[in-house]
Amino acid sequence: MAASSAPLRVLIGGGTGFLGQALRARLEKAGHSVRVISRSPSAHDDSIITWASIEHNGLPPCDAIVQLRYTTSQARLVGWCDRGL
Repeated sequence: MAASSAPLRVLIGGGTGFLGQALRARLEKAGHSVRVISRSPSAHDDSIITWASIEHNGLPPCDAIVQLRYTTSQARLVGWCDRGL
């Protein structure tokens, strides 16, 4: 299957973190439109939306969603903190 040349609208949960910033830069360089979901709104970047906004308004139009958001409480659920990982 050939790759589509049309730009995608990508939504990244956790897009302000280390991996999210790198992914966002690469996607934007490839010509895709990227929106980032964050806990806090940004006064300088209107492509950042909050989790509260999504709860209130639903997901914005998008072609793909990437979930990179992770917390230490999630690590505890899977036992990673107990194993020293």
